[in-house]
Amino acid sequence: MKDLHALLASAQVPGPYLLLGYSAGGMLVQHYARTYPDQLAGVVAINPVPSAHPWLDEVSKIFTAQEMASEESYYKGGTVSLLII
Repeated sequence: MKDLHALLASAQVPGPYLLLGYSAGGMLVQHYARTYPDQLAGVVAINPVPSAHPWLDEVSKIFTAQEMASEESYYKGGTVSLLII
């Protein structure tokens, strides 16, 4: 969040901003909104993934080892989409 905040400031992009995030990006734009609420006009989160916890804790009870490894890998750096309009 600090990187995006710094980028917008250094590029002198005037706010307020409307952030759109898809999948993991949906989680990120929601986090940005909680961190910098006074700088936003709105947030659109399309099919956001759930936060890693408690999600990973819950699915670990039913996932196979392979499914769990895949899920953990996703949360460690899966595809993130973030679009600033």
